[in-house]
Amino acid sequence: MTEGNVVDQATTGQPSGGVQGNSSAPMNSSFQDIRPEFLIFSALFKQDQGVFRRKQEFLTSFNDAEIFRNEYFVFYQLIRNFPKVVPDEHFIRLYLQTNRAILQRSKFVDLASFRVGENDPYVEFVNSCLSLYRDCAKREVSDIEFYRSMEMYKMEYISRNSIQILEEAAIILSEGATIGRQSLSGYNDMRKYLKQRFLKLDNMVNKSERKGLITYNYTDEEEEEENSGRLVQVSTFGIDKLDQATGGIYEGDMVSILAPAKGCKSRFSTYILHNAIVNHGTPVVMWSVENGYKGWEALLRARHFNWFYNRGITDTSQKRFIDADMIRKGILQGELAEMELASWTDLKYNTNYGRFVNIDEDLNLDNFLDVLESAINEVGAKLVCIDYLQLIQGGYGMQKNERIATAYIQLLQFLKRKKVGGIFPAQIKQTVIDEILRTPEEELVSLELRDAASESYEVVKTPDVNIMLFGTQESISQGDMKILSVASRNIAPFKPIQLFVDAGSCTFASVDTNSY
Repeated sequence: MTEGNVVDQATTGQPSGGVQGNSSAPMNSSFQDIRPEFLIFSALFKQDQGVFRRKQEFLTSFNDAEIFRNEYFVFYQLIRNFPKVVPDEHFIRLYLQTNRAILQRSKFVDLASFRVGENDPYVEFVNSCLSLYRDCAKREVSDIEFYRSMEMYKMEYISRNSIQILEEAAIILSEGATIGRQSLSGYNDMRKYLKQRFLKLDNMVNKSERKGLITYNYTDEEEEEENSGRLVQVSTFGIDKLDQATGGIYEGDMVSILAPAKGCKSRFSTYILHNAIVNHGTPVVMWSVENGYKGWEALLRARHFNWFYNRGITDTSQKRFIDADMIRKGILQGELAEMELASWTDLKYNTNYGRFVNIDEDLNLDNFLDVLESAINEVGAKLVCIDYLQLIQGGYGMQKNERIATAYIQLLQFLKRKKVGGIFPAQIKQTVIDEILRTPEEELVSLELRDAASESYEVVKTPDVNIMLFGTQESISQGDMKILSVASRNIAPFKPIQLFVDAGSCTFASVDTNSY
């Protein structure tokens, strides 16, 4: 494959091999004659001050190497894997030699199209990469051309792949098709396939909210001084001793709340969200998969009733009591019903509180982040809760533990990107319950609980903060629970925190007077 052939392909826009092919250009070609990917990489191979800014823009605009083929696939990998290097010809040759085995097996490199007679097609591919690199390095590209070329290539890619997705979906509906290892047929399979493919397409070409490459100069230092480079606290837990131990909940924090079955996970999560709404003015999102939106609404209303009427009152005879079950079953009457309606109205319309959204959708791995993001945007939420994530469905071909693990990992990245805190109740294994019951109180702080979660290790491994809510059914009925420390990367181990709990009104308070 000669350099002259590479030049001819650029001016005609015809690929030499694979989907994208080669796209070099002669120096006197007009902008309209040159393939956009050629101009993109020409701008990224320049030894000037703006190249790292352009790299950052490029990597946040194109989120997957799959977008490119053949030589451009290699160029993308170089830029992603070596963001602080502007490669020269020697560097590219070394990369191609070192990664020969990987590239020969890559589905994004079509070696058959580079075969010339009896020559080794990989050698021809290397020559083509170097030839294309030399042409890119010679081309002068303005910032306007660079940004315009990225948009042009993105539009081409979306258009081409959208047509392919729709054609494949039509075949699934009309005839059925085997895609990968899956046999798909009928309307439901077609609908799921369209969701999955278009979601993946969006993720590949939609501009990421991450910063990409971060370089430090005087401008960045000035910005750093303004925001101190610190994460923002979105709420406290509302439990004195727990807040002392953890510092509260910060933007991007993923918090796992472990508990036995029927161990007040939903009620404790409701307490935390209510505290965020009324005491911090934090907008929140709740996705109550286990209890449904009406079930969680009853919990929230019961919690606010207790907070609205009973806070600050020490004389028990003066307190008014209702529980979530009364609200859910609609059995409140007379004065209590009127009082509850007043407190519910206060929670919904008081402008001093944070707004809240309740999601009533299926929790499906294929689209749950889209649903969650839409709810967050609705109220500008800074704290979310999914109760609980281990119930997630979807994910063609995945076992339950794989699906759960994938959901946790995707959510962690999502929370960091959106700068939103998240609390995620999760169930623990029965063997762990038995071990806790056998362990003396003074030894609980050192008890190994990293393997406590059922169904997937990621339930404990992935989150920034792990805590365990523990109590037997008998102790909970008597208002007695503990919060136990679980190994976490963002907080140090802490001693067990004794709680007073009124499960009916989702009320929790620390009663331990020991200092940390």
